[in-house]
Amino acid sequence: MTLVAGVLAAVLAGAPAVASQPVEVVPNGTPWLLVICGVGGDAEHRATFDGRAQALMTAATSRYGIDAAQVIYLAERPAEVAGATARADSDGIGAAFERIAAGSGDGDLVLVVLLGHGSAQQPAGRFNILGPDLGPADFASYLQLLEGRRVGFVNTTSTSGGFLELAAPGRVVITATANLREREEPRFGEFFVEAFADDAADLDKDERISLAEAFEYASREVARFYEDAGRLQPEHAMLDDNGDSEASRAPLADAGDGELASRMTLGGTATRTADDEQDLVLQELLAQRATLQVALDELRADKDSLEEDEYLAQLEELLVRIAETDAAIRAREPSQ
Repeated sequence: MTLVAGVLAAVLAGAPAVASQPVEVVPNGTPWLLVICGVGGDAEHRATFDGRAQALMTAATSRYGIDAAQVIYLAERPAEVAGATARADSDGIGAAFERIAAGSGDGDLVLVVLLGHGSAQQPAGRFNILGPDLGPADFASYLQLLEGRRVGFVNTTSTSGGFLELAAPGRVVITATANLREREEPRFGEFFVEAFADDAADLDKDERISLAEAFEYASREVARFYEDAGRLQPEHAMLDDNGDSEASRAPLADAGDGELASRMTLGGTATRTADDEQDLVLQELLAQRATLQVALDELRADKDSLEEDEYLAQLEELLVRIAETDAAIRAREPSQ
């Protein structure tokens, strides 16, 4: 049985997407947010990345109550944008991590979000900033300053998949792409930021957005964007939160990843229980949808190795199941 057929068989057999049991509650401690906007390249991109940064910071302070003193924004041109504290160069980034390390303690949550462009420079890609670009090894040094903290590291740039090597125990690593070959400017960052202001992303209805919820929301909206555009999806976001460097595209359906990310939120402690059957059903549907998307992508990649009739039969079955799942999701999502 092929990987595609195995995934499809499991989904069609009704295999549960997520476990329906309480999730241990772990305090996030004091939350910190570090947003780094790299080089935009032109005025349009600078405005786009700044807009995402502003939206994320507004959600953090206004919606989730993070102290503004614990929100740091580094920009390409800090004098031209509201709320920027320093330039997004190596000096500014290093100083920001040192400030967080000095002001935070064991158990505190630190969310680092990279907005901007990436490049596929070997061996693991780069994040484009003023001055020499930064790779995973550079951020590994910065993250060492945060030992004992609970860290979420999100790289929303193209070719960001190489940053998955930053995976470590007690750390959630999210990338907009799966590898260095995914070089098209991703949409993931737009939807990841949007998740923190959209009630539809709050699956457990605790009025907070966990990193797992934001990842699931953004991944789903990216898939919808390309489906609506009639295009093959050129980006595939990944999440690793168990430190094994084996990232997942559908962590809520994966027993290995998603546990820690589901308990890390901007607003403090996330509590997810089995009390609300409606929420659990929606969560399972969303996880099932992500698994179906993985199967669809794998099938398209294997097209040349399959007989045409077999390919078309599997494709039809998958598309019908996706349409049914999307309809079920829409029926259960909170009205906007």
